[in-house]
Amino acid sequence: MLEVSPLLLAAFSLGLALVVLLLFLRYQDLLFILWNELVLNTIYTLLMGDTKEQRILRHVLQHAVAGDPESVLETMDTYCSQKEWAMCVGSKKGQIVDTVVQEQSPSMLLELGAYCGYSAIRIARLMPPSARLLTIELNPDYAAITQQMVDFAGLQDKVTIVVGASQDIIPQLKKKYDVDTLDMVFLDHWKDRYLPDTLLLEMLEVSPLLLAAFSLGLALVVLLLFLRYQDLLFFYWNELVLNTIYTLLMGDTKEQRILRHVLQHAVAGDPESVLETMDTYCSQKEWAMCVGSKKGQIVDTVVQEQSPSMLLELGAYCGYSAIRMARLMPPSARLLTIELNPDYAAITQQMVDFAGLQDKVTIVVGASQDIIPQLKKKYDVDTLDMVFLDHWKDRYLPDTLLLEEYGLLRKGTVLLADNVIVPGAPDFLAHVRGSSRFECTHFSSYLEHAHAVDGLEKAVYMGPGSPEQP
Repeated sequence: MLEVSPLLLAAFSLGLALVVLLLFLRYQDLLFILWNELVLNTIYTLLMGDTKEQRILRHVLQHAVAGDPESVLETMDTYCSQKEWAMCVGSKKGQIVDTVVQEQSPSMLLELGAYCGYSAIRIARLMPPSARLLTIELNPDYAAITQQMVDFAGLQDKVTIVVGASQDIIPQLKKKYDVDTLDMVFLDHWKDRYLPDTLLLEMLEVSPLLLAAFSLGLALVVLLLFLRYQDLLFFYWNELVLNTIYTLLMGDTKEQRILRHVLQHAVAGDPESVLETMDTYCSQKEWAMCVGSKKGQIVDTVVQEQSPSMLLELGAYCGYSAIRMARLMPPSARLLTIELNPDYAAITQQMVDFAGLQDKVTIVVGASQDIIPQLKKKYDVDTLDMVFLDHWKDRYLPDTLLLEEYGLLRKGTVLLADNVIVPGAPDFLAHVRGSSRFECTHFSSYLEHAHAVDGLEKAVYMGPGSPEQP
């Protein structure tokens, strides 16, 4: 047998793991559905001797109020969220459906796909008294359950259930079911039937204005979601997608590539040159979670105002912020930076040495929650003049509490926290802004090397013993 290089095997295994991770991230929603429908549903059905849909119906008949559509919907939502997942619209998307139905106030509504009757009940309860809802369901068992659900909710005068394939029923709607035109269509059946059935409905003379309005509404929803989460999408696109691709293609990490670029293009012993070279690389070649020049100016101002003799940094990454702060600190000052990742710590050490700041900066490898309690005894720290938080955002608050617990904060200590908007540190912000032990100032800025709005929070410690703000 040929001896395969362990390094090659490791690289192959890593590549395979990344491919699996990317596939999981890409298809996790589909995997969720398959897990619930094919695995859990099969197990429950074998154990309990009936179908999930029958169990939902039985739960509604036992726990909901007859003749009360709201009670039926609430009971179904409770069952599907607490006991067994089911492909019902649910309360969150249901609110969107409610809004559209109330705006349209349809007299004639067609539903494609009844399942257990949840959406039929949800829609019918908001339609005018004389309105009709026609629902087409391929599965006769689902249709029978929907009929019982509708009857129990007291909506049998509005809802008509037709059993059959949509492509067979739609052409018969005018003649057999006395449908002229439709005011609204709710599609929730097999997804590969959406387009063919929409084309069939066009032949039935569905209002073009309604279809245009629906398409416009859907486009607006997608646009609003994109605008709401574009900053996070930018962050994850760069970190999870582009970074993975570049690393697989180039055979080293982004952080190693940044270091190599600095060593090749910056001036040794010149912190300004190192920072400028890192900024150029991260803005023109690969985005990285360094503070960057825009937020860096805010950091510079705070450091110059505070002139700290003892500064603690939580999260070194590639050493950008350590270099940025250390270059402005007094000659005898110390900057202690805690970095969990030993590879990042090694790169930071090389960056600091290259910038000529090794006499000011000490790098400690480990978890912040393990190192902070040792600062006084092991690292000869009395109290801190300033703390720069730029590590895992869910550690901002616990580490702030640890710093206070171990007496490392004095009156006037400045905490400066980065990325409090993107990715965000809401629990930290709520704590420092809601406590009279801190005086807070927010500096709005932009995510490093990007146009996404971000910000830094400056929290000045006012001393222990003050009561919480109401």
